[in-house]
Amino acid sequence: MRFRTKVLDWIIKKYMPEIPCQPVMWTLESVYLARAYYVAAQLGIADILAKGPLSIAELARETQTHEPSLYRVMQALAAFGVFAEAKYGKFEMTWRARQLQSGVEGSVRAWIIWIGAQQNWAGFGPVLESIKTGINSFQLAHHKDVYPFMRENPDYAAKLVAGMNDWTAWQGRMIVDSYDFGRFGKVVDVGGGQGRLIIEILMRNPQVKGMLFDQSYSTGAAQVNVNAAGLGNRCEVVAGSFLESVPEGADAYVIKHVLRDWPDEKARVILTNCHRAMKHGGTLLVIDGVIDPRNRTDRLQKLLNLEQLWSVSGELRSLAAWRTMLRETGFVVGDIHPTGIVDASIIEAKRLDD
Repeated sequence: MRFRTKVLDWIIKKYMPEIPCQPVMWTLESVYLARAYYVAAQLGIADILAKGPLSIAELARETQTHEPSLYRVMQALAAFGVFAEAKYGKFEMTWRARQLQSGVEGSVRAWIIWIGAQQNWAGFGPVLESIKTGINSFQLAHHKDVYPFMRENPDYAAKLVAGMNDWTAWQGRMIVDSYDFGRFGKVVDVGGGQGRLIIEILMRNPQVKGMLFDQSYSTGAAQVNVNAAGLGNRCEVVAGSFLESVPEGADAYVIKHVLRDWPDEKARVILTNCHRAMKHGGTLLVIDGVIDPRNRTDRLQKLLNLEQLWSVSGELRSLAAWRTMLRETGFVVGDIHPTGIVDASIIEAKRLDD
């Protein structure tokens, strides 16, 4: 069997060499795979198929879609193992499809829906002008930056918050596995969204008290989640802007995937506000990417860095850049704790004057 495999490999390499442009084609065509994921997530295909296999005709009726068009989407997703086409032409779930289900562990359905939102895709249109001008392409497309846009478009903001909630739900477990939060009396999650991370911290460390601090469009859902977790007596939910101030007096300030959304001057403002709020002996935990500046490394983070460039004028930063920015705002970097998440290292920092 092994000999036959080797012979087959030799025949393929000799008589069917890779077309030179094929790697480029795979890369460019993957944009359509992303759109297929979005369609499946938006239509709730995985929620429907979780009840049992269905034919494409049945799926089209359930989703009120055009049957031949839906079939092409399902065929493409099945080619990548997201769904499977079983006997008698019926489509069924695979383990990958669980990530498209609602309300199950590991789901990123809401994140896929946000990534696929029409406003975001429109924002990627003017990327060439963005590179020429330095203005992020979302702003060029919508004539305002993403945060003012969110304030004026609550439906769009709700999609982002729900997407971040999905993402943090599984990341939170890995982050809490990677760091001892139990040594703090009180932890403030700065920009904590709907509360998935602070809830995970408090559930694992019953002696710790917490606070979630974020914009008002997040805090309503955060309060619901905190109460549902039975943490209403241990976790405050406070609305405000970290560009203006941060609640005072906690032992640790956690700031996850926030600073990447801001250019250096705004990121320094946020860090300075954390420094002002922090008591002596406190700890700052920046949970974010630490990008490797060398070539041919860190490919996923470098793609994420393009997303930041084109959507919010922010960036992922190298360790040297983090050290410089934190020193300029009154902190010194201590240990760096990996989490197993490619863009979520825990950078531990202390006040320089401690």
